[in-house]
Amino acid sequence: MDRASGLIAHPPYFDGNNYGAWKAKMKSFLWSLDERVWSTVVHGFPKPTKKIRKGDEETTILTAREEWTNAEVTHNTNNQKGLNALFTAVSSDQFEYISGYDTSKEAWDILQVTHEGTDTVKGAKLQMHTLQFETLMMDENETFSEFYAKLCVIVNACSSLGEKIPEDKVVKKILRSLPQRFQPKIMAIEEIRDLNTLKVQELIGSIQTYEMKHLAPKKSKNVAFKVLNEEDDGHSNEDCSDEELSILTRRFMNFLKNQDPRSRDSKGINYKNRFVNYTDGYGHISSECANTLKKQKDGKNKAMHTTWSDIRLSFMLLRRTHDKLNMRIAVSLSILPVADLWHN
Repeated sequence: MDRASGLIAHPPYFDGNNYGAWKAKMKSFLWSLDERVWSTVVHGFPKPTKKIRKGDEETTILTAREEWTNAEVTHNTNNQKGLNALFTAVSSDQFEYISGYDTSKEAWDILQVTHEGTDTVKGAKLQMHTLQFETLMMDENETFSEFYAKLCVIVNACSSLGEKIPEDKVVKKILRSLPQRFQPKIMAIEEIRDLNTLKVQELIGSIQTYEMKHLAPKKSKNVAFKVLNEEDDGHSNEDCSDEELSILTRRFMNFLKNQDPRSRDSKGINYKNRFVNYTDGYGHISSECANTLKKQKDGKNKAMHTTWSDIRLSFMLLRRTHDKLNMRIAVSLSILPVADLWHN
């Protein structure tokens, strides 16, 4: 029968790795054969015996197979089913450990001792996993799913060693292990839910929904602020994406265009010769108007501040991304000398 077929008739395979997972699967498989099969594996199959008297002495001997009762035959059948499942489930290397036993309990126990150790060893492992459970915390840069996967490994390891962690303890552990960004959700759960009765799966769904709606990373449309913040912090380790580079390119091109006086009027209209018509007559040239000069003076101060900020920002962006900007930037810069840019 093909082991990869996934049929329930075939026991889970064990090659010596990940015994805890195999043990849980094998327990379920043996139970699916018959509850009495699993019971025989756990409690064993005492071979039928009978007592005989020789004179004044009474001796216990094994009962001959043909003298077994129906209950003893059924018990032995369950033992053989369990033993056959174990023999079939293990690799040839693991089979060497159990090939000499004729009861399913003996085979099961020797595999358990071999891969879990004695009670002393199991106690030491359990203590180690308990410490891991208490000290595990969710990192700032990992998702809740990644954290919960780590927690599940520890919880399942304790369970395979015979120490099942109560569900309410797991719930409380999850809540106190979450980072600060989950604090609003933690407070809401503690306020309206009873942590002693809250199911782990309910808590997981609630936290994942909150993370998806409120904590999912959103790409900023304003790449400039992102770069400025990274420049100030001095600890950015990520390069700009292609989309961000495209945005930077377009913005810098627009900046260069706005700094070129020729681009403001493709027809070359001479605005200096335009006259201003006041209520008291068709008066003077607009460039010589006192009101115009005042507006230009006020606007120039604002423009100088804005222009200098734009220049500083643009060159900062170019400096941080010069190795990724495409050749369009180089061509654009060749059209407008840097010296002209500073004089505008």
